[in-house]
Amino acid sequence: MFGVGKPIAKSGRRLFLALGSVLIVVLVAGAPPAAAEVWSAQFVPKPPGAKALDLSDVSCTSRTNCMAVGAYSTSGGDRPLVERWNGFRWSIRPVPSLPSSGSQSGTDLNGVACATPTDCIAVGTYLASQDDYIHPLAEHWNGFTWSLEWIKTFGGLIDVSCPSTSSCMAVGNLAMQWNGRTWSTGRVKSAPLFSPTLAGISCWSATACIAVGSQLSDEGANGSIVNRWNGRKWSLQSSSQEEDALFDVTCTSGSWCMSVGSSNVDQRPLAERWNGSRWSSEFGVTRTNPQRWYEFTGVSCTSPSACTAVGDMSPLSEGSALPLAERWNGMRWSLESVSEPAGAKAMALGRVFCLSPTACVATGAFTDRTGHFEPIVESTMLPDSN
Repeated sequence: MFGVGKPIAKSGRRLFLALGSVLIVVLVAGAPPAAAEVWSAQFVPKPPGAKALDLSDVSCTSRTNCMAVGAYSTSGGDRPLVERWNGFRWSIRPVPSLPSSGSQSGTDLNGVACATPTDCIAVGTYLASQDDYIHPLAEHWNGFTWSLEWIKTFGGLIDVSCPSTSSCMAVGNLAMQWNGRTWSTGRVKSAPLFSPTLAGISCWSATACIAVGSQLSDEGANGSIVNRWNGRKWSLQSSSQEEDALFDVTCTSGSWCMSVGSSNVDQRPLAERWNGSRWSSEFGVTRTNPQRWYEFTGVSCTSPSACTAVGDMSPLSEGSALPLAERWNGMRWSLESVSEPAGAKAMALGRVFCLSPTACVATGAFTDRTGHFEPIVESTMLPDSN
């Protein structure tokens, strides 16, 4: 599967933002310490003929309504994937194809946001065979069907945030705003001589957003990047860990945000808090195995004292991937136990959405015994749908 964010991948592995879940090439040995809270794996149906699948993002409006998006591979290229939760089970929702028949050689959905049960926006990328360029993709859910929102520009979209049905902001290596009728394009800010890619965004109003990601220089240097939207333009903010990578962000107000990523210094999962004036570092649980690289790739907060972050624990040498989930109580992070589906050889979580401190859904992927990629949904609130 192709990806938009490859230029900012850390040390040889693609950023989860590039496409969907951080699935992947991430492998580690051993298991994390057990925790009281247990995430349960949910059964997710597969499209006929799918060869490799992953779910990159999820958004819920209630315990009986969630949308998860991602992609799957076929002999004809990548195809978008949408799954809906109705309170009992996950089911595949049809997604419209692109306008020009035969023009797509790969299509991925990377982010989704639902303002109401009948209004969702999903964003991603497609690679058109006629020009071999990556283009942004947007789909709109009206409560019954998904429809394509055609965007005529270049670049890819990784995440989206919708504070209302008439206001959404999507980011990737460009920024795009939805006013309920049309899309408009904005410019992402970065340091001079750096190319930016924003991986996560959180908007608490139509005129207030924080977006995070990474930037890459022509010489190969990379580091974190934070942009702020004031309703008219984007501005560059300073991160407390500018040499690291940020993958996601969630804000409860203009004076409190939590962003997450990975540290290039000590291989701990990275978290940064915004207090309205500056960012400060809050690292996740200290690594229990020096042979693992721990990283957060998704975060969701229902209050400043209730956050859940997910990600993976990757190997510095050989081994098998394990998922990572931690909870923030306002003072410190603590590990949570994540169950794995039967037959899973490796597994990683990409994004998470929480309705309450104890009601969260996370998406990602795992590899089975044959090495095939399969989609995964982990939950602390949904009943077992097997």
